Amino acid sequence: MAEHMRVKQSSSIALFLMFLLLGQAMGAQLNQNQSNNDDSSLEPSPIVMASNTTDSDGDGVYDVDDSCPNGETGWTSSVSNDYDSDGCRDNTEDLDDDNDGVVDSSDSCSMGDLGWTSTTATDYDADGCKDYTEDSDDDNDGVVDSSDSCPKGDLGWTSSTSTDADGDGCRDATEGLGGSSWSTPVSLDSTDAVGEESSLTIDSNDNLHVTYLDRTNENLEYMTYDGSSWSTPVSLDSTDNVGRWSSLAIDSSDNLHVTYRDATNQNLEYMTYDGSSWSTPVTLDSTDDVGFQSSLAIDSNDNLHVTYQDYTNGNLEYMTYDGSSWSTPVSLDSTDSVGDMSSLAIDSNDNLHVTYFDDTNKNLEYMTYDGSSWSTPVSLDSRNYVGSYSSLAIDSNDHLHVTYIDDTYHNLEYMTYDGSSWSTPVS
Repeated sequence: MAEHMRVKQSSSIALFLMFLLLGQAMGAQLNQNQSNNDDSSLEPSPIVMASNTTDSDGDGVYDVDDSCPNGETGWTSSVSNDYDSDGCRDNTEDLDDDNDGVVDSSDSCSMGDLGWTSTTATDYDADGCKDYTEDSDDDNDGVVDSSDSCPKGDLGWTSSTSTDADGDGCRDATEGLGGSSWSTPVSLDSTDAVGEESSLTIDSNDNLHVTYLDRTNENLEYMTYDGSSWSTPVSLDSTDNVGRWSSLAIDSSDNLHVTYRDATNQNLEYMTYDGSSWSTPVTLDSTDDVGFQSSLAIDSNDNLHVTYQDYTNGNLEYMTYDGSSWSTPVSLDSTDSVGDMSSLAIDSNDNLHVTYFDDTNKNLEYMTYDGSSWSTPVSLDSRNYVGSYSSLAIDSNDHLHVTYIDDTYHNLEYMTYDGSSWSTPVS
């Protein structure tokens, strides 16, 4: 009995030891599997870290952030040698130290504000200085913004007494007289009955020139403004009854040219100023009663072109000067009574454009010359009694603009041509 008890006890101990060993074996297997899983989950990390910390040229800027990853070696990026921290050495590799989009050679603030890009909205004059924080003269005209009435005005000029008489930062010739407001009227000539049918033009130095009629003495008068003061009036032609409907123009050398009517002899007259003296009057057309309301324009080759009315025949006439001689007069439109109060303008391709009044039908008429031939006349506005005293101008896109009178309703009318069609008239 005692021996049986010892055998049973020994069996129980053996069974316990067996389960204990089995449990340890399973635990070891689970630990190994867990270890394998942990190792597998960590495998990608060393690879990612390695790619983000590669610095091929050893400049202290990781390749992923380096604009010159294979650039110069033997230096370390710092604020003093790599202002925008792009990994390109400022004095040898980086053409735009502050990374604003303006190369250093054109950048007035080459080491200026960071984190922005130069555009017309942020850097109006494209000088590389941020308008809001760095640039005190946004349009670079020499007048600081705080004193500039046109802080984002015309570019490519500098304020001076000849270009900006009142120093307000607004260019006199293009941004308005006085810039922000019109001046009070100034009497240029108050001798006798003067000032009718004036013609004003501006030379390359922004000096003003004006011709006009002295009705009392029946002379052609002239005055000029040199940027500081007006000259005294000068009589250019005082022979007979002259000076009506003058048209003044300036060529590329700043020489002056003027056409006008000699009412005594019923001629079209011409004079020129060569920079030192005025020529004697020259008669361009003396056939019939001519020279009414002349309009003079000069093309890019300094050839002169003039339109005017032949009152005897009721025609629109045209003449041109090619640098050596004047052409004979040509009738552009001889239908009905036409050609009164013409306005001539020239586009960037040296094509001619002219508007004028058809007195028979009371219409506004238009013709153009394309370099080889004149078009047939086109009635731009044939409503009511319209088209007198037209004034034609051409903008930088070669679009045409014309103003004229509606004599029926006593309105000022306007039309424009956008390159393909004319607009409807606007009062």
